[in-house]
Amino acid sequence: MSSVICEHIILTITTDGPAPKAKGYNDWKKINIQVLALLKMTVIIKLHYLIGYNAKTSWNNIKTQFDTPGILAIFNNFRACSHFRMNPNSLMKDLGELTTMFNHLAAYGEPVSNAFQAIMVIAAFPAGWDNLASMILATHTKCKGCLSQCSGSKPRTKYRTLKGSSNGEVTTA
Repeated sequence: MSSVICEHIILTITTDGPAPKAKGYNDWKKINIQVLALLKMTVIIKLHYLIGYNAKTSWNNIKTQFDTPGILAIFNNFRACSHFRMNPNSLMKDLGELTTMFNHLAAYGEPVSNAFQAIMVIAAFPAGWDNLASMILATHTKCKGCLSQCSGSKPRTKYRTLKGSSNGEVTTA
Protein backbone atom coordinates (compact mmCIF):
# COMPACT_ATOMS: atom_id res chain seq x y z
CA MET A 1 0.00 0.00 0.00
CA SER A 2 2.73 2.49 0.96
CA SER A 3 4.72 1.71 -2.21
CA VAL A 4 1.67 2.66 -4.29
CA ILE A 5 1.43 5.96 -2.42
CA CYS A 6 5.16 6.60 -2.98
CA GLU A 7 4.74 5.91 -6.71
CA HIS A 8 1.87 8.41 -6.87
CA ILE A 9 3.93 11.01 -5.02
CA ILE A 10 6.91 10.49 -7.34
CA LEU A 11 4.69 10.73 -10.42
CA THR A 12 3.10 13.89 -9.03
CA ILE A 13 6.48 15.49 -8.34
CA THR A 14 8.06 14.53 -11.67
CA THR A 15 5.16 15.27 -14.05
CA ASP A 16 2.95 18.24 -14.76
CA GLY A 17 -0.12 16.02 -14.65
CA PRO A 18 -2.82 15.53 -17.25
CA ALA A 19 -4.80 18.32 -18.88
CA PRO A 20 -7.77 19.59 -16.81
CA LYS A 21 -10.38 17.69 -18.85
CA ALA A 22 -8.26 14.56 -19.38
CA LYS A 23 -8.85 11.23 -17.69
CA GLY A 24 -7.12 11.02 -14.31
CA TYR A 25 -6.91 14.77 -13.77
CA ASN A 26 -9.06 14.73 -10.61
CA ASP A 27 -6.92 11.96 -9.06
CA TRP A 28 -3.73 13.85 -9.96
CA LYS A 29 -5.14 17.09 -8.55
CA LYS A 30 -6.01 15.37 -5.25
CA ILE A 31 -2.51 13.88 -4.91
CA ASN A 32 -0.94 17.19 -5.96
CA ILE A 33 -2.79 18.98 -3.14
CA GLN A 34 -1.70 16.30 -0.67
CA VAL A 35 1.95 16.58 -1.74
CA LEU A 36 1.83 20.38 -1.49
CA ALA A 37 0.35 20.07 2.01
CA LEU A 38 3.07 17.58 2.96
CA LEU A 39 5.75 19.97 1.66
CA LYS A 40 4.26 22.90 3.59
CA MET A 41 4.19 20.83 6.79
CA THR A 42 7.80 19.67 6.47
CA VAL A 43 9.46 22.84 5.15
CA ILE A 44 10.15 25.61 7.66
CA ILE A 45 8.02 28.74 7.31
CA LYS A 46 10.92 30.89 6.09
CA LEU A 47 11.22 28.62 3.02
CA HIS A 48 7.53 28.53 2.07
CA TYR A 49 8.32 30.90 -0.79
CA LEU A 50 9.78 27.85 -2.57
CA ILE A 51 6.40 26.11 -2.64
CA GLY A 52 4.47 26.94 -5.80
CA TYR A 53 1.07 26.00 -7.20
CA ASN A 54 1.92 22.42 -8.07
CA ALA A 55 4.16 19.73 -6.63
CA LYS A 56 6.55 19.55 -9.58
CA THR A 57 7.33 23.28 -9.51
CA SER A 58 7.75 23.20 -5.74
CA TRP A 59 10.05 20.19 -5.87
CA ASN A 60 12.17 21.79 -8.62
CA ASN A 61 12.43 25.01 -6.57
CA ILE A 62 13.63 23.07 -3.52
CA LYS A 63 16.12 21.05 -5.58
CA THR A 64 17.49 24.18 -7.25
CA GLN A 65 17.93 25.89 -3.88
CA PHE A 66 19.60 23.02 -2.03
CA ASP A 67 20.91 20.50 -4.58
CA THR A 68 23.74 22.60 -5.97
CA PRO A 69 26.72 23.27 -3.74
CA GLY A 70 27.69 26.85 -3.17
CA ILE A 71 31.14 28.25 -2.55
CA LEU A 72 30.66 27.64 1.19
CA ALA A 73 30.19 23.88 0.65
CA ILE A 74 33.31 23.75 -1.52
CA PHE A 75 35.29 25.74 1.07
CA ASN A 76 34.12 23.55 3.96
CA ASN A 77 34.99 20.38 2.07
CA PHE A 78 38.46 21.68 1.16
CA ARG A 79 39.05 22.81 4.74
CA ALA A 80 38.03 19.36 6.00
CA CYS A 81 40.57 17.82 3.58
CA SER A 82 43.34 20.14 4.71
CA HIS A 83 42.72 19.53 8.43
CA PHE A 84 42.20 15.77 8.07
CA ARG A 85 44.48 13.53 10.16
CA MET A 86 44.75 9.77 9.78
CA ASN A 87 44.51 7.38 12.70
CA PRO A 88 47.30 4.74 12.61
CA ASN A 89 44.76 2.10 13.68
CA SER A 90 42.38 2.72 10.76
CA LEU A 91 44.52 3.88 7.83
CA MET A 92 42.46 2.28 5.06
CA LYS A 93 39.19 3.68 6.43
CA ASP A 94 40.73 7.13 6.81
CA LEU A 95 42.26 7.01 3.33
CA GLY A 96 38.81 6.12 2.00
CA GLU A 97 37.29 9.11 3.80
CA LEU A 98 39.92 11.44 2.36
CA THR A 99 39.35 10.03 -1.13
CA THR A 100 35.62 10.59 -0.69
CA MET A 101 36.31 14.24 0.19
CA PHE A 102 38.41 14.60 -2.98
CA ASN A 103 35.57 13.02 -4.99
CA HIS A 104 33.09 15.48 -3.49
CA LEU A 105 35.30 18.38 -4.57
CA ALA A 106 35.45 16.91 -8.08
CA ALA A 107 31.66 16.51 -8.09
CA TYR A 108 31.34 20.19 -7.09
CA GLY A 109 33.38 21.08 -10.18
CA GLU A 110 36.65 21.68 -8.30
CA PRO A 111 38.79 18.60 -8.97
CA VAL A 112 42.04 18.15 -7.04
CA SER A 113 45.03 17.03 -9.13
CA ASN A 114 46.75 13.73 -8.34
CA ALA A 115 49.94 15.49 -7.24
CA PHE A 116 48.05 17.71 -4.80
CA GLN A 117 46.07 14.70 -3.52
CA ALA A 118 49.38 12.97 -2.76
CA ILE A 119 50.58 16.04 -0.86
CA MET A 120 47.32 16.13 1.12
CA VAL A 121 47.64 12.41 1.98
CA ILE A 122 51.21 12.94 3.21
CA ALA A 123 50.03 15.93 5.27
CA ALA A 124 47.31 13.73 6.81
CA PHE A 125 49.80 11.11 8.05
CA PRO A 126 49.60 10.45 11.81
CA ALA A 127 51.91 12.56 13.98
CA GLY A 128 54.26 9.64 14.67
CA TRP A 129 54.88 9.21 10.95
CA ASP A 130 56.80 12.46 10.47
CA ASN A 131 59.98 10.55 9.54
CA LEU A 132 58.17 8.69 6.75
CA ALA A 133 56.68 11.93 5.43
CA SER A 134 60.12 13.59 5.52
CA MET A 135 61.70 10.65 3.70
CA ILE A 136 59.02 10.67 0.97
CA LEU A 137 59.37 14.41 0.47
CA ALA A 138 63.20 14.27 0.54
CA THR A 139 63.40 11.55 -2.10
CA HIS A 140 60.81 13.15 -4.39
CA THR A 141 62.53 14.73 -7.37
CA LYS A 142 61.79 18.36 -7.97
CA CYS A 143 60.38 19.38 -11.30
CA LYS A 144 59.80 22.79 -12.78
CA GLY A 145 56.22 21.83 -13.65
CA CYS A 146 55.40 20.67 -10.12
CA LEU A 147 53.41 23.80 -9.36
CA SER A 148 51.49 23.46 -12.59
CA GLN A 149 50.66 19.84 -11.72
CA CYS A 150 49.40 20.82 -8.28
CA SER A 151 47.44 23.91 -9.18
CA GLY A 152 46.54 23.24 -12.80
CA SER A 153 48.17 26.49 -13.94
CA LYS A 154 51.51 27.63 -15.31
CA PRO A 155 54.35 28.12 -12.84
CA ARG A 156 54.40 31.76 -11.82
CA THR A 157 57.30 34.14 -12.14
CA LYS A 158 57.65 37.74 -11.03
CA TYR A 159 54.84 39.96 -12.25
CA ARG A 160 54.88 43.64 -12.93
CA THR A 161 52.28 46.08 -14.17
CA LEU A 162 52.90 47.74 -17.50
CA LYS A 163 53.56 51.45 -17.16
CA GLY A 164 50.87 53.55 -18.71
CA SER A 165 48.42 50.66 -18.74
CA SER A 166 45.02 51.88 -17.65
CA ASN A 167 43.45 48.43 -17.41
CA GLY A 168 46.11 46.92 -15.14
CA GLU A 169 47.53 44.46 -17.65
CA VAL A 170 50.12 42.14 -16.15
CA THR A 171 53.12 40.61 -17.89
CA THR A 172 55.85 38.27 -16.75
CA ALA A 173 59.25 39.71 -16.06
